[in-house]
Amino acid sequence: MKPAVTYELLHECKQTGARRGVIHTPHGDIQTPIFMPVGTQATVKSMTPEELKEEVKAQIILSNTYHLYLRPGHKIVEEAGGLHKFMNYDGPMLTDSGGFQVFSLAKPKDIKEEGVYFKSTIDGKKLSKKGYSPVQLIFQHPEKSVNPKWKMDKILKEAFEPSKELLEDMGIKKEWLKRWPSELSGGELQRFCVVRALSQETKFLIAEYK
Repeated sequence: MKPAVTYELLHECKQTGARRGVIHTPHGDIQTPIFMPVGTQATVKSMTPEELKEEVKAQIILSNTYHLYLRPGHKIVEEAGGLHKFMNYDGPMLTDSGGFQVFSLAKPKDIKEEGVYFKSTIDGKKLSKKGYSPVQLIFQHPEKSVNPKWKMDKILKEAFEPSKELLEDMGIKKEWLKRWPSELSGGELQRFCVVRALSQETKFLIAEYK
């Protein structure tokens, strides 16, 4: 199965290692390096989507998951048919994970060993920790997001019960379900972490990158 997003290298500088290439996506191609207009809450201020495409010639724009989750909220975006339809923009879009807010927001957050719990910048309330979160984070190191005392079958069902087809598509073998996290390689364990984040209730998917 061909990946939805691919990178084509066009040229690499022998002196610096700088690269020139194209990112191919279902919504269009992106020449790199590229200037990316910022639309934090699904809008680039003072500009219409038509102006972005026709005047600015923007090949990709940036939105922010943290701010979108606060306002307008994932339910409104979902009812509109997704982020592209919500802002009436059909080109490539990148949603920032909100990781920058760990540093940029001085007070509205609690930093714990297992991660960061944000508070709303609108009313100061803590974002809910109960139930299944519509914002799912896939850690770069999968061992950080699983309980080492649980077998993989229980770890999967902590979120939801994925279909056999999904497990097969992700290359997860049936015998792995009865293993402990320590009995899997990092790549095998990461497959479980990806599947666990693919519930129908997931609205924003964040991949940690360092």
